[in-house]
Amino acid sequence: NLIIKNLSDDITNISITHKNKIYQFFANNIWSNYTNQEIFNDIENHSKHKNNYLIHFGFTGTGKTYTTLGILHELLTKYQNSVVSLSAIQIYNNDIFDLINNQKLKYFKTNKLIIRNKTELFVHTHKDIQTFVSKFKINRSKSKTNFNHLSSRSHAIIYIKTREKNFIIVDMAGQESGVQYNDKRIQNEGTAINLNMLALKECIRAIY
Repeated sequence: NLIIKNLSDDITNISITHKNKIYQFFANNIWSNYTNQEIFNDIENHSKHKNNYLIHFGFTGTGKTYTTLGILHELLTKYQNSVVSLSAIQIYNNDIFDLINNQKLKYFKTNKLIIRNKTELFVHTHKDIQTFVSKFKINRSKSKTNFNHLSSRSHAIIYIKTREKNFIIVDMAGQESGVQYNDKRIQNEGTAINLNMLALKECIRAIY
């Protein structure tokens, strides 16, 4: 059983019964049958800080990349008449690649992660947006899996800088729990994805 209850304008309670146990979750908002523009406007209204993080994660095939590209398009369209710089990377099997030119990047871990020589684009026109989205789709690592005809097999991170705000959009690869593949490469990808999901959970727990 799934029960959704609005506790206030900003808090929604989600109750799920599984094997006679009730699991409770709280969310700021739940979108259903909303357009990309409506979702983006809602997110933008809550973006009160200089640096804003949008993290999309969940099971494979749930539309994370579709949502990422929709929000990205709305964001770049809004700020395209301003000065906007954009870079993007993907983490694939613990290596980092530039999503714009598909080159492997060097990185260093001190008290923060330093990634060398990321390509930076400046967005001025709608054509610039289309060019980036096309490169993103082509260079993103993908494979056919049991759940998806074309599944993202890497974690994509998009960095957007404007005069007013900075945005970091993270599109995690889809989680696949307890799935075994005959293809060793795809199996290793799934293992790396699940370990990265656990690492993200620990990062969020450390922050809060």
